[in-house]
Amino acid sequence: MGTGLNIKDKVTTIAHISGPLAGPLIEGKLQMEQLRIPGLVFSNLTGDYKYEDGVISADNVQAKVFGGTCDAKGNFNIDTKAYDVDVLGHDLQGGIAAHTLKLNCEVELDLKMRCNGDNKSTATYGSFTSGKGTYSMVQFDSISGKFHNQFNTLVFTDVEIDTPFGDVTSPRFTIVKGKLHLDDVYVGNKDTGQKRQLTVVKKHV
Repeated sequence: MGTGLNIKDKVTTIAHISGPLAGPLIEGKLQMEQLRIPGLVFSNLTGDYKYEDGVISADNVQAKVFGGTCDAKGNFNIDTKAYDVDVLGHDLQGGIAAHTLKLNCEVELDLKMRCNGDNKSTATYGSFTSGKGTYSMVQFDSISGKFHNQFNTLVFTDVEIDTPFGDVTSPRFTIVKGKLHLDDVYVGNKDTGQKRQLTVVKKHV
């Protein structure tokens, strides 16, 4: 695509070009069977785009991802290679997103990607909420939390698992280069409202 993002996937586009040759305005529609960017693989992607003053803007983008669908928009600066992407995911399959067959639930996702042109600066962050599901046959009513991923460090905050027996919460845990660093975990009693800290703290796996 010639944007500097090393995207090899093919795109079909219809465009209307106007303005002077030195500074054209290009507006149109795009379609891609597949779009692969770090951590995400989209399929059946369609949307609108505009090119003006060295910036490509995409809007009304819809695609399939993680067994569900998403709406997205974003901007890419051809000169600086800086970009921003906003994605709202709907009915995503939790097991596919987490790369494990143990998790079975549907997830709503609010994801943002920001990069100033240096790949090491790329940050992916947002929040998620699931519906009812199971993890290794253990039932839960919902899972919610926030996340931030930058340079091989994935941080989860305000994670809460609502189960029929009580709420399991963790203010923060991280995954650094594939290794889990688990901080305090609390279990709440639905009848009394009291929380109990689990004995497993600051465990590195």
